[in-house]
Amino acid sequence: MARQKITPDNLDDLELDEKGRLYWRGEPIITDARLALSKFQSLLAGIVGLAAFLGGLGACVQGVIALLQYLNSCPCP
Repeated sequence: MARQKITPDNLDDLELDEKGRLYWRGEPIITDARLALSKFQSLLAGIVGLAAFLGGLGACVQGVIALLQYLNSCPCP
């Protein structure tokens, strides 16, 4: 089926039900898409997320250590 533009004449074909779901000419319009990962992909995503978290934590610790070293080396009045 070819795509058609929505014109003011066919706006009456759009409907909403009591739960806010959108319909076109009585057929539901899919407005969300689900992503299904395999167990291996989920495990890999968890490992990558943990590595990113630990990398960020390490950067924060390194920044605090650098700040403390800088403050320790400054001559105080």
